[in-house]
Amino acid sequence: MIFKMLFAGAFIVFGLIFAIVGVQTWEDEENSFIPLILGIFFALIGVGFVAEEFLRRKKEKRLRETGKLIKASIAGTVEEKHYSKGRTYIYSRVKVEYNGKTYTSEYLTDDGLLNLKKLETVDLYIDRENDKKYFIDLTKIN
Repeated sequence: MIFKMLFAGAFIVFGLIFAIVGVQTWEDEENSFIPLILGIFFALIGVGFVAEEFLRRKKEKRLRETGKLIKASIAGTVEEKHYSKGRTYIYSRVKVEYNGKTYTSEYLTDDGLLNLKKLETVDLYIDRENDKKYFIDLTKIN
């Protein structure tokens, strides 16, 4: 989460720098619109990251306030392999089961995966009207 916000901030800062350079060189050079367009593009990507994080936190807050709290037992982890530049990365998610349905969490940190072994249950918040909207609280783990 912190990494994502730092990443978003970097995109916004670089975008603004490119946009300022593009505006200052608009009349001086022939293709000066390119830094302006790149700046706007990078800034919009950063704003998108911030908006996504804001909406995720808003959803979590709403589910904490109005959702049904369940102490769900941990059924295991789901591991996903990702390949990048010749290396394999394994990301893990917590898997819980409730009423015959399986719910998976957001990605765990490496420390979270180690701390998971100490817990038997996690808090699962489910929307009272739509059980497809849920949130697994990982604050005890991550």
